[in-house]
Amino acid sequence: MSAKTRRPDKLNTDALKARFGDHFAQLMEYITKGSRSKNMLDELLRAHQLVKENRLAVAIAMANATTIDPDTTLLLLSQRWSETTISPYAKKYLRSWGIEYVGETYVISRESNKASKVLPLVYGHLMSVGLPKSCDVLALGWRPPYWDDPAFNAMLDLPVGRVLRGFDDEDLYKKRRFYHCQYRIFARYHRDGEHYAGCVLRNVSDMSVARLSQKQSDLNKSTGIRAGMLCPPDWQAPVGVPQEWTMYQELMAQVQQELREQEEQRQRRLNDPEYKNDQLRRLKEKSVEELEISVRSERALRSAGISTVGQLVQKTEAEMLRLRIFDRRNLKEISDVLGEMGLTFGMPEEEPQSE
Repeated sequence: MSAKTRRPDKLNTDALKARFGDHFAQLMEYITKGSRSKNMLDELLRAHQLVKENRLAVAIAMANATTIDPDTTLLLLSQRWSETTISPYAKKYLRSWGIEYVGETYVISRESNKASKVLPLVYGHLMSVGLPKSCDVLALGWRPPYWDDPAFNAMLDLPVGRVLRGFDDEDLYKKRRFYHCQYRIFARYHRDGEHYAGCVLRNVSDMSVARLSQKQSDLNKSTGIRAGMLCPPDWQAPVGVPQEWTMYQELMAQVQQELREQEEQRQRRLNDPEYKNDQLRRLKEKSVEELEISVRSERALRSAGISTVGQLVQKTEAEMLRLRIFDRRNLKEISDVLGEMGLTFGMPEEEPQSE
């Protein structure tokens, strides 16, 4: 039997064009004919690159794209991604971007396609069902289902602080972490002019997946708001800055003042001689077994009768090197541990205080 595999005498190129498109039909023709021309190599390299970039599904969908009527288009745009046949891997990323409906996918910037491995899968699914890769869904007449929800329309007028994560009016003053994290998030949205929840949703068009993901992580999931939601075009933001923002600024000024006072008090305590002596005494009373040192070093200290840090720091480096099974590596290890505690070898013995 010949080592070469039997090839079909005639290739149904038209059938391949209908299924895979011109590019893949030509590629299959090159393979079945056994050609080794430069064109074949170029086509093979291009097909290989498509597979590497995870764009094979998009290329096939473009070849199979069909025209659908407007009513079917609106119905497909209102479908949830969780109800589609796209892979669970892509669904997970779409949730992390705050996108639930197919129509919300069109808010993503086209530039994001270069950096995302998920978007080719998304676009491949869109075109496989007959939807375009990019369009203005609102111009097509699509209305997101939540636009008819009174709770959603009431939420649009809320101050942005009410829809961000980590904001609790009752416990706000007790949270010092609020100043370091949540308050900065809050301030960033106000600096960008997004004073209300509707402003956050109104500025999501043509947004990168990284920015969508950041917004989704900033939002409070319990409010039901998502980064990929669309704001109704006729929504008008309330006039002025919310009074809540002024209240938070005054509150944060008080928190900053308290933090400064606490830091000053801590520095005064650290500089107090009595406090320093007390801390030093506590460190010297610490057992050597509590130190993070190797078993060999701990065994050498135990054999030398050294049980506390106070006894250890009274020794000089020369005395330590004379210990059995103790070398310079052990000396450096213990020196580093003592240095982190603010201690060194050869410290004088503490004199008893006279009453």
